[in-house]
Amino acid sequence: MHHINDRLARILVWIAGVVATVITFAAPTGYFLLELQNHRGSLESEADLNARLLAPAMTIGPEGVRFEKTRLEEFLARRPRPGYAEARRILDLENRVIAERADPLVESPMLTRSADLRYSGVKIGRIEIARSLRLALIRTASIALLRALLGWLTFLVFKVIPMRALRRVVAENARLLENARRNAREQGALNAIAAATARSLHLDAVLGIALDKALEVTGRDRGYICLKDPNSGRISVAAHRGIGAEHIDSLSRFGIRGGSGAAVLESDKAVVSNDTRKQYRGGEAPRDGSRALVQVPLKSKGLAIGFLTVATSTSIPFQPREVQFVEAIGNIIGVAIDNARLFSATEQNLKRMQTLLEIDQAIASTLDRGTLLSLLLEKISRGLPSSAISVELFDPETGRVQRVGCCNLDEAEWNSPNERQGLRIANFVLRQKAPLKIGNLQTDRNWGDAEYFRKLGLVSYMGIPLIGKGEMLGVLSTYTKYEHEFNDEEIKLLSMVASQAAMAIQNAQLYEQTKTQATELDKANKLQADFTAMIAHDLRSPLTGIMGAAEMMDAGL
Repeated sequence: MHHINDRLARILVWIAGVVATVITFAAPTGYFLLELQNHRGSLESEADLNARLLAPAMTIGPEGVRFEKTRLEEFLARRPRPGYAEARRILDLENRVIAERADPLVESPMLTRSADLRYSGVKIGRIEIARSLRLALIRTASIALLRALLGWLTFLVFKVIPMRALRRVVAENARLLENARRNAREQGALNAIAAATARSLHLDAVLGIALDKALEVTGRDRGYICLKDPNSGRISVAAHRGIGAEHIDSLSRFGIRGGSGAAVLESDKAVVSNDTRKQYRGGEAPRDGSRALVQVPLKSKGLAIGFLTVATSTSIPFQPREVQFVEAIGNIIGVAIDNARLFSATEQNLKRMQTLLEIDQAIASTLDRGTLLSLLLEKISRGLPSSAISVELFDPETGRVQRVGCCNLDEAEWNSPNERQGLRIANFVLRQKAPLKIGNLQTDRNWGDAEYFRKLGLVSYMGIPLIGKGEMLGVLSTYTKYEHEFNDEEIKLLSMVASQAAMAIQNAQLYEQTKTQATELDKANKLQADFTAMIAHDLRSPLTGIMGAAEMMDAGL
């Protein structure tokens, strides 16, 4: 591009020089040539006319002409065009001057024309007229000077104005080229992000690519993406670049506590700060050193679910075009989050269905309560959002709730003397006959000693009653080792699992009862058989004597 511009500039200078040269020399040259041609024609006409006028005077002969010298000089003194110095003379055949009349200051260059003097067709002499071209040259020089000045002005005009126009055109072309390149980079970045969204449904990979492209195109050195949990509403950093790990927690707090991130989520509009020192006051500015930033909302189904931040450590202001580009990336990320969450929900549903299927298979595989509880706890821990699970059953004989199984828990500690802390919650669930959700066992003092749960590392709790055919059997308790808000879908799934578990436990209890009854029936049947054998033996003993006596009597003894 620079080579082409230099070439155009040289061409413009050359054209300006040519035009200035033509303007400078064309008019004076044309004027002089026209003046010269005019003088030539004029002199020829005057010489011929004067020759004809002098022809009658020449009839007196050569000797007589000499006596008319004064009259001839007066004739030669007449000028049809005053202002031009001339010299006129009459010559005989031997080139001797007969009469002559010359104006003062007759200087070269001279233009001379002559005509023959004839008498009766015979040449008797000639008239010669010489005219000075000094005045024509002076006028030509004056015109040349004026035209030179005009040519110089023309050169300047033709050089400066086109050069300015060329510079404007070059600047405009450079701007358009830069815009085209920027458009290509932005479109390429958006295409790459869209392609990543189409290829992968894993949100972490898509967020990383989107953040990298945003920083690459805008030329900034840091950025992060914060997402809001749909259940708890908490904001966490999902992806970041150029920011140390020590600032991640503070970034999350800025998004919640009245910072620009909170303003983005509340207004659903982009926030641009080209000087964060003016925006954050009282020492609340991000400690990562950001001086300028732009934050745009990430929307899902019209609702803000997070925000994208692009920042820089230098005070380079964000242009409106860059803000629009970051907003376009935010829109694509919103679609990616929708797809990822839909994919995650689908996976979770499939996993839950698989869990329910496995629980059904476990129920059908055995009727032994101990084996059944082990299988249930194992299957539930795989398919539910929990860190630990326990089952508490109600004992009708003692009227108390007893723990019969747990998973991912220290059984020795779980069954320690402080176990009443957990049984207290289970008893409450049994009385209420409804699910119970506790956000944080370690801070909520309504449920006993928080130190017990803190020691076990248990935070959130979800208790579902086990109800079989209208009878309260126990409680299915799920715990997490991090603060978790159980949503409606999770509660619904846990209720379905609890219903299946209650059915399986009830079947196992019925099986145990049936097995116990069968054992007791076998014992009763054995006692009955023994009693019958004893009675039969006792009855056979007297009959044996009687039958012997009868046989003897029958034999005549």
